[in-house]
Amino acid sequence: MDLLLECYPGISGNMFIGALLDLGVPFEYLKNEIDKLNIHGYELVYKKVDKLGIDSTYFNVKLLEDEHEHENLYEDEVHTHEHCHHHEHDQDNHGHHHSHVHRNLNDIKKIINGSDLSDYVKENSLKIFEYIARAESKIHGKSIDEVHFHEVGAIDSIIDAVGASVCLEYLKVNTIYASNIYKGHGFVNCAHGLFPVPAPATLEILNETPFELKQSVVESELITPTGAAILATFAKPLMSSYKSIKTSYGAGTKDFEIPNVLRISEIELKENKNKKTNEIFLLETNLDDISGEDLGFFMELCMNEGALDVFYTPIYMKKNRPAYKLSVITKRTNVKSMAKLIFKHTTSIGVRISKYRRFEMDRSFEDIDTKYGKVTKKILKYEDLEKESYEYEDLKKIATENNISIEEVRSNLK
Repeated sequence: MDLLLECYPGISGNMFIGALLDLGVPFEYLKNEIDKLNIHGYELVYKKVDKLGIDSTYFNVKLLEDEHEHENLYEDEVHTHEHCHHHEHDQDNHGHHHSHVHRNLNDIKKIINGSDLSDYVKENSLKIFEYIARAESKIHGKSIDEVHFHEVGAIDSIIDAVGASVCLEYLKVNTIYASNIYKGHGFVNCAHGLFPVPAPATLEILNETPFELKQSVVESELITPTGAAILATFAKPLMSSYKSIKTSYGAGTKDFEIPNVLRISEIELKENKNKKTNEIFLLETNLDDISGEDLGFFMELCMNEGALDVFYTPIYMKKNRPAYKLSVITKRTNVKSMAKLIFKHTTSIGVRISKYRRFEMDRSFEDIDTKYGKVTKKILKYEDLEKESYEYEDLKKIATENNISIEEVRSNLK
């Protein structure tokens, strides 16, 4: 199943879960899975509501000590010490404050990893939390382990992260796409004054995503840190046309001049064969004071860290010095980490970045039986063109074991 998120009124954790419940996840199943966390002091709210004529599903966390629906306090208030006063679920300012025991990321990892939840749910729940903790860490100049989550905020945020992952696993979702990411407008009241929306933690998380933000007519904070972290963890931009199969709505708490519902649709992608492209980034730097051995080490390290390609071009620099232009091709999500790798392992003090789109052939892999054993064949297709080749490492292994050339191996496989 592929899903499309349309975030006209923004996105929060409870809206995301509400829409997935509306799509077909049984509430009792979700509740039983969340019970595996062995945390207490809350009740789950689940009901149908009307949002400007849209029948939608409302999910929330009610903390028993407060005797009201808690709205999952926004991380900028309750997850650190001196931040913005928000409520996670209703995307609005209320200025509540709670004094509670704090938990750091390691404490939350122990809760989630110590449960009987599936590996899929554990892994993705922690990814959501790590995005939030990393954002807070950067904003406040602290290590990720020093970021603390107030106990109250941690309870409903844990439930949001786990609940989102539980629902996706139940629905067997393959890919999540997102379009129309609206951030609202106006200001939010923080401890040090007014901040324009999105608030700092939310914006830091969104910086790690490929999504472009649009300004809504709604004067309010629309995207919460948990909502942003869900986008960062699971979603990517929609790059092709699609057919909508089934649509669901997850309700927010507030009422706006537009329906405050997150729309999620099950979709079927329609491949546009004439525009089979994707986005890549090229990082380049000129080096005239590095050894060939260091460059060789860097290339191996860079490829192991996820680069799509690494290469060097001989050039001449100032004072006619022989030098190399180092080029690294990577995906958007790895741009920052690749730049850091260049700074750490080469003599570079500056990296140029360019964005490109490239055509790609469709790839599939097939294991075939040969007289040498199994060999992986790569099949490449583009419109009416087709190519095939064998995995080099497989050919190399056979050639070494049989004391023959790679070309001889390749000829005997045809």
